[in-house]
Amino acid sequence: MMLLGFSVSAVADETNGYVGKIGQQNAEFTLTWNASGKVNGTYHCPGGSGRVYVLRGSNPKEGELVLHEYTNGVHSATCYLTKSTEQGKVVWRGVMHNNDGRDKAIYFYRGK
Repeated sequence: MMLLGFSVSAVADETNGYVGKIGQQNAEFTLTWNASGKVNGTYHCPGGSGRVYVLRGSNPKEGELVLHEYTNGVHSATCYLTKSTEQGKVVWRGVMHNNDGRDKAIYFYRGK
């Protein structure tokens, strides 16, 4: 039996929880990062409507993230984020462009 030189972490999906804000609302995210560069997950705003939004997108290159938001199965926004390090934490920060023309600041970092 021949073993190839791949590490399990290089081909396994990685799921993490994140906290941050969309506009002025607190938000909690769960994202799964696939080895292929695809990113999928959900987010909700605690104390808000209780709605859970679906996120699908990609990490096209190091430090860039594009996420598409779906509300009730319909594409409702596109988020463009860049990665930075702030106070020792990796932070994803950018803009959510809603299909209705509203733009909101968005950021999140890995929660504990």
